[in-house]
Amino acid sequence: MAIKPVSSGFLAVNGIRLWHEVYGEGAPLVLLPGGLMTIPEMMTLAEPLARRRKVVALELQGHGRSPDSERPLSLATLGDDVATVVDALRLRQVDIVGYSFGADAGLRAAIQHPGKVRRMVVISTGFAKRGWYPEAQLGMASVGAGLAEV
Repeated sequence: MAIKPVSSGFLAVNGIRLWHEVYGEGAPLVLLPGGLMTIPEMMTLAEPLARRRKVVALELQGHGRSPDSERPLSLATLGDDVATVVDALRLRQVDIVGYSFGADAGLRAAIQHPGKVRRMVVISTGFAKRGWYPEAQLGMASVGAGLAEV
């Protein structure tokens, strides 16, 4: 049986709205899904972590239930968003687990706001684009707003 969030909803963050869900109790951990992912796809990580931790799962700008906006999508602004969520939930300092694009956003939060991030787990994120296989570079180049058209 899937766990249910203790709380959930939108947070007003830096001029946009971000969807978040909170699971469990304990030391706070922010869970950041990868690009084009949502919180349900991260539940295989969230469920075991929530047995001993307060897991704050966050859908970044333009992902899942968090609407996109006219604001440019950049890792720097996403890093600020993560830090603002930490403040909004009065968490002071968190550990971050980020997958792929979520790991990139988490790394920016740690770089830009080091006092808010205690530890960071980076899962499956790119180090340098030149290290990608050519086929992967072509595939990623095709990802854009057109994929969301109905």
